[in-house]
Amino acid sequence: MLTKMFKQKDTRNKLLFILFSIIILRIGCYLPVPFVDTNSVKSFFESNSDGFSLLNLFTGGSLENFSILSLSITPYITASIIIQLLGISFPKIEELQKDGESGKTTYNKIMKLTTVGLSIIEAIGLLITYTRNGLISLNAWSAIVVVISFTAGAMFLMWLGDEITKHGFGNGISIILAINILSRIPKDLYSLYQMFIQGKDVVKMILVALVIISIILITILLVIILDGAERVIPINSSKKVGTVHNFAGSNLPIKVNIAGVVPIIFASTLLSMPIMIASFFGGNGDWSGYFSQNSWFNSMNWKYTIGYIAYAILVVFFAYFYTQVTFNTTEVATNLKKSGQMIPGIRPGSSTVEYLDNIVNPLIAIGSIWLLFIVTIPMVFNGSFNASVSFGGTSIVIVVGVIIETVNQIKGQLTTFSHAKFI
Repeated sequence: MLTKMFKQKDTRNKLLFILFSIIILRIGCYLPVPFVDTNSVKSFFESNSDGFSLLNLFTGGSLENFSILSLSITPYITASIIIQLLGISFPKIEELQKDGESGKTTYNKIMKLTTVGLSIIEAIGLLITYTRNGLISLNAWSAIVVVISFTAGAMFLMWLGDEITKHGFGNGISIILAINILSRIPKDLYSLYQMFIQGKDVVKMILVALVIISIILITILLVIILDGAERVIPINSSKKVGTVHNFAGSNLPIKVNIAGVVPIIFASTLLSMPIMIASFFGGNGDWSGYFSQNSWFNSMNWKYTIGYIAYAILVVFFAYFYTQVTFNTTEVATNLKKSGQMIPGIRPGSSTVEYLDNIVNPLIAIGSIWLLFIVTIPMVFNGSFNASVSFGGTSIVIVVGVIIETVNQIKGQLTTFSHAKFI
């Protein structure tokens, strides 16, 4: 497959574009904003790793480096959550996506403007946080420059994500998030080595290493199984040739995990918001442990695990919510009817909608519970052994999910190219 990817010109160009984008992204993570001593900021993050570990993970370390990409794509993710939730109360927002190119253009403009507004708010918030903690001392002009730098960095990544989607493979925003997470793996693995392997006798070293590797591999395997799980519904197509109707069979595959990694990203981002907001107003108290994934399942302090319950509820909620956005059963039933297709034994229209709902709703429940189970395995390990690493279940699910989605797109293009060449 690797040879085929680079032989086909279009595929090769897309891969090279993604590679070039990754290089630009990683360089930007180390470009500091002006007027700030980054060493003092890094020391602050080391002493407050629990509260900001997830945010720092999503930014690929940019937050602790105080780089121009410190906000990363978190404003865009937050904007997506807000706009999609507003779509429930204001159907006109949701209708924009279905209103052809003009509607999508308007929707994207709303998304971008919301992202700009959130970027400015988050940039000011970070500035206040660092100032309150005595890390930086800026005048009005330098403060404006820092806020503009942060906002410009966030908007650049939003633009880069769109370009990767257009000229590369997969979803650009998801790829940026996955690359940021992957960049933290070496540091986290070294931390695990220092905590559980270094200085131990040979037998313990081997056992601990096997446990860590097993947990990672099991999590990856479960994500792959979940991604491939689907329910196939038979579809009959009717075509009239003269006075005769010809019927052909086809399938409508429905994934068990229709929403993919989106529920995990949204739930993790929302839970990290209280910690960030609280830091704007003078710091975090003991309560911040409820919102920190590293504090959950800690045998020395079980009370923080209540935060996991909120996390689980959010994951299930976003699984149902996002499935309604991406797989609307009413739209599917309408499209089947328009194209002369039907599910055997089921009438077109409302009966088809009811039939699909009876299939999709249990699938969402199974998929979200399975997703939670996968995420929870590394969380239990981190909490029970006080591992305190940012690379956990959430990270593995996001990275593996994005890789699978990207590889599937590459395979699809290679298959299309092979068919075209054969014809």
